[in-house]
Amino acid sequence: MVDWSLVPPILGIVAIIVCIAYPIAKRRTMTFGIMFACVFVFILELASLPGTWAAGYPWVSKTAELLSYQTSYLTGDRLRLYTLVTSMFVHSSIGHLIFNMLSLLMIGTILEDRIGAHRIGIIYFSSGIFATFFFSIFTPGSTGLLMGASGAFCGVLGAFTRLYPKEKVRLFLGLGMLPPLPMYILAIVFLGLETIFAAMGGFNFISNIIGGGIVAHTAHIGGFIFGLTVAPWIMKLEFEEPGKTKRPVKVELDKLKRIAQTNKQKEILAKIEKEDEPDVKRAWIEELVEKARCPDCGRKLNARSGTVDCRCGFKMKY
Repeated sequence: MVDWSLVPPILGIVAIIVCIAYPIAKRRTMTFGIMFACVFVFILELASLPGTWAAGYPWVSKTAELLSYQTSYLTGDRLRLYTLVTSMFVHSSIGHLIFNMLSLLMIGTILEDRIGAHRIGIIYFSSGIFATFFFSIFTPGSTGLLMGASGAFCGVLGAFTRLYPKEKVRLFLGLGMLPPLPMYILAIVFLGLETIFAAMGGFNFISNIIGGGIVAHTAHIGGFIFGLTVAPWIMKLEFEEPGKTKRPVKVELDKLKRIAQTNKQKEILAKIEKEDEPDVKRAWIEELVEKARCPDCGRKLNARSGTVDCRCGFKMKY
């Protein structure tokens, strides 16, 4: 007899594989692929058949239980190693999902523009897996279900902090939107709060707001530390687009110096000069043009295929 309660989790696993494989194969945005998989899995959670709620977890569907991680799943008869990955795509409530998706949208997309889909994918998954192991070390006898993209996102946050510590970004931190702050300041605030909450033994003020269980602060700390540590090594990995070779980006820095007028713009120019990765160098050039203003009239500049121009008639090839 077919156990129809297994259909949603199986579809969830297929969706995760497709949503991650497609950006790799088609050179699309990995962050959006991850977000789409999280939303699709959550819909499957809601669509679980009546009477298939997990035993002992009245607020968790059978789908969520089968895809979530538990410390006991690492050994013995309950071995479920696949949950090291699938648990990153399961969420306990709509608030939990929205919080993590906003975080990924605000941080993940920016970092992916800088370092590429392959690298952010590696950071996301390796950080999520490490965060799960880190959680297990501190909760060896836990029977709670670990779910959510938070641990993996914290790895992305740690990597962003290591690679671009002075970059100002906005971050949604549970109680509201923070103003644009340098990454290193956000990291200090974030890590400090997570450490305090973890030391208090699972303080769940934020989880009471977003709904569903206690926040796994140790997983967040583990993911952040991992991303912070491995980011420089991951940046050294080379990825080639299928069928193409990377062309070096030739830049006449003396010309770009003309539009780099503020200290922030000069910092970006210095990064362009030092950067060897073509895709990253192009991203830095685009950011410089975005932040710069026309030296003749002060209007916003446009960049087109190695040319910067303005409506006033200013034009410069770099």
